[in-house]
Amino acid sequence: MRIDNILDYVVIGWRAWYEGDKVFNSREIEWKNLPSDGLLAVVQYHKFIRVNGEHYRRTWSGTDYYWTTPESGLEVFCGDEEPSKRYSGAIVKRGKWVPILEMQKVNKETLDATEF
Repeated sequence: MRIDNILDYVVIGWRAWYEGDKVFNSREIEWKNLPSDGLLAVVQYHKFIRVNGEHYRRTWSGTDYYWTTPESGLEVFCGDEEPSKRYSGAIVKRGKWVPILEMQKVNKETLDATEF
């Protein structure tokens, strides 16, 4: 896959999976209003359309912290170190480890989530 225009890489939405079968998306809620703890996975959807007609997407899961910044728009970042010290204004959500069967279920749902 080749993205010729960097503007096509812009994130246009996301979907977030939390423990207890809770799923949120950027069309219905702002990142800052998500629960602060229990995040399992995030799928970002980009403007770029793949050959199959679906938006290019990126999945984040299995990490300790997920965050956005005022400058990042809808783009979500993740890592295992608390980001607030490094990224001023970061809106941070904490990840959570869950039993493997629950995580496998969430991972399948992220693969099937072609729209946010």
